[in-house]
Amino acid sequence: MSLTRKSGDHPPTLTSGCIEANLDHPECSYGRSMPAVGGRQRHQLGEQNLRPYEATLIFRSDAAAVERGKQAVKASMDRFSVRVVREDDLGERPLAYPIQKQERGHYTLYEIESDPARVSEIRGALALLPEVIRYFVVRKDPA
Repeated sequence: MSLTRKSGDHPPTLTSGCIEANLDHPECSYGRSMPAVGGRQRHQLGEQNLRPYEATLIFRSDAAAVERGKQAVKASMDRFSVRVVREDDLGERPLAYPIQKQERGHYTLYEIESDPARVSEIRGALALLPEVIRYFVVRKDPA
């Protein structure tokens, strides 16, 4: 399939999240227009593009901050269509060095599934949460 342009239509836009110029594909998961990227043609289907990740978060050690932080993280995950597979509360531990004047932190491990394109957005959202003092998101080895 080729990318076609109308006069004054620069760059060609894509509908429904597909990377196919000016075609509507109802089976695609995204409902917004996206610019064409390098002329590639592929569908971004919801469940087929998910990859496994692990996210380790360190919350401030007081109980109220931990609860607020967990709720904010779940809201962020829902906003970016991330599926939380497992959540492990690892408890409060001393930090190796003070972070933001904190000597202790509450560790939580999340196993998540996400679209690879959304991971940088998730990291940005985690960085803005005041209850989170450190976070680490890595892709899990499939084997």
